[in-house]
Amino acid sequence: MTEQVSAQRKLAESEARFRDFAEVASDWLWEMDADLRFSYFSRRTGEVIGFDPTVYLGRRRADVAGEDTDQEKWRRHLDDLENRRPFRDFEYQFKDGKGNPRSARISGKPLFTEGGQFAGYRGTGTDVTEERRAQRARDAALRSAEEANRAKSEFLAAMSHEL
Repeated sequence: MTEQVSAQRKLAESEARFRDFAEVASDWLWEMDADLRFSYFSRRTGEVIGFDPTVYLGRRRADVAGEDTDQEKWRRHLDDLENRRPFRDFEYQFKDGKGNPRSARISGKPLFTEGGQFAGYRGTGTDVTEERRAQRARDAALRSAEEANRAKSEFLAAMSHEL
């Protein structure tokens, strides 16, 4: 077996391995071009977010994000993008194909050509919608318990004053 055939076989195995990981991952993969427009979504993306992500091709993340994403977080994220820095665990809101709000957590790294020219970003995304809903429910339950505890304390204080 020649070195070229061996190298081609190893490349094919590596590509197959990557495809397998991408298909079974709970996350999705994405790419942006040098103008920070979405240029690729893994096949898994649609399954995870519940609609065809190709509607986002050619659009920027800020074009598809919900208005309820924290503005200070957006400012920091845009600063990372403008300065071509990697980023991790940026969370933002978007709407699914039915108009329902969803939450995503994304990480990405900048891509550069061999000549050092910025070529875009490549990264992963995770749907954290249910995680955020559970967190909001837990926070609401905690507030309710604190209010009940405060009311109980006030009642007991009033009763002890009466006695």
